[in-house]
Amino acid sequence: MISVIIPVKDAERLIKRCCDSVFNVCNDMVEIVVVDYNSTDNTKEEVCGWNKSNVRYIEIDKAGIYYAMNIGIKLAKNEYLYFMGADDYLLPGFKDAIGTVKNDEKLISVFKVGGLIGDEEVSYKDKTSVKKLFRFSRGRFFSPNQQAIIYNKKCFDLYGDFDERYQLVADADHFLRCIDAGISAISFYGTYIAAVGKDGASSDFLKVWAENLLITSRGSRRPSQSNFIFDGIVSLLRYWVREIKK
Repeated sequence: MISVIIPVKDAERLIKRCCDSVFNVCNDMVEIVVVDYNSTDNTKEEVCGWNKSNVRYIEIDKAGIYYAMNIGIKLAKNEYLYFMGADDYLLPGFKDAIGTVKNDEKLISVFKVGGLIGDEEVSYKDKTSVKKLFRFSRGRFFSPNQQAIIYNKKCFDLYGDFDERYQLVADADHFLRCIDAGISAISFYGTYIAAVGKDGASSDFLKVWAENLLITSRGSRRPSQSNFIFDGIVSLLRYWVREIKK
């Protein structure tokens, strides 16, 4: 039914909690693909020690989150794909979300995610409407959080894999490439499906902002000077709102 792809590097401490959350929510209707890029700790021993038939562990020599995610796409066996980090974990709403995407048959289904505070506590305070933000930015530069999206695998067949030139925002670039191509098979839902780690790679706001500005300067999203400034202002506002909510 669904393949959960987890790119990891030195995730020995967190990977079991992450995968346990997947098993607890999805039971046997899931395949987990752990793609390990250059770990130096005991991540491999931890994952392989579970001896579970629906967990696949792959080691790759090339570094990079999106290279690892693209490998996961190629190896995934199921119709639907979900990406998460080792410091994230699934919430009970994910099970209902799987039924939703199966019934709606959309290429991209966008849900909500809560913030993970420390290692255990989950906050559901983020009430921002993804759909409203998407409309507000005219779909030109805003994209949902990666952990909020469940993909139909056909989406990558039609619109390509993640662009490995980006270090942090290739998922945003892919989402916007789908929009540029005229994709209409997107749905937005209010269900919380995951808690997101606060210290992941994308938590580096300045690097993410810089790469997002690169995205808006390419192809059909190339902005005028006024739109370029607008993008920067809205990005800052989003950052400040997030900081205030903490």
